[in-house]
Amino acid sequence: MEKDHPAAIGKNEVRVTTKTRIASYLRYVYHTLEKDDEHFQTVVLKAAGRAIARLVPLVELIKRRIVGLHQDSKISSTMVMDKTRSGEDVERKIVTLEIILSKEPLDKTAYGYQQPLPETEVEEYVVFTPGTAPPHQKEGFEIREEQPARGRGRGIRAGFRGLRAGFRGGFC
Repeated sequence: MEKDHPAAIGKNEVRVTTKTRIASYLRYVYHTLEKDDEHFQTVVLKAAGRAIARLVPLVELIKRRIVGLHQDSKISSTMVMDKTRSGEDVERKIVTLEIILSKEPLDKTAYGYQQPLPETEVEEYVVFTPGTAPPHQKEGFEIREEQPARGRGRGIRAGFRGLRAGFRGGFC
């Protein structure tokens, strides 16, 4: 498949893929909006094709962790030239979704605009550091230190194989 090399993306632009964990994107957006030296007021999240299914829940998580985010969504499609295994050129249509999250008010007349969630529905994002208890757990909870593995795992069939050691299932 031939791909055009994308232009350099800004620090406040995120391209969501199907392979990266949602928690990584959530952490990055939080640091871009709240903790970064530049304190960006907007973040642009983009996804294409199957990655759209990951973008929508990600945006909902972000809106429920950061107070006062306005949202504007834009959907579009682009035609892309692709080569099949046999070498033929095929033109495909790819759907893309771009979502802008902003602390500042956006154009309220835009078709994809959503106002910020009420503060009662937003739970402040807390960065979890290893070795400490997550905030949702009760006080007094102690983190167990990692124990070394106890040996080889036995898989789904465990160790018991019936009366005869060589029995693998099936009929006698």
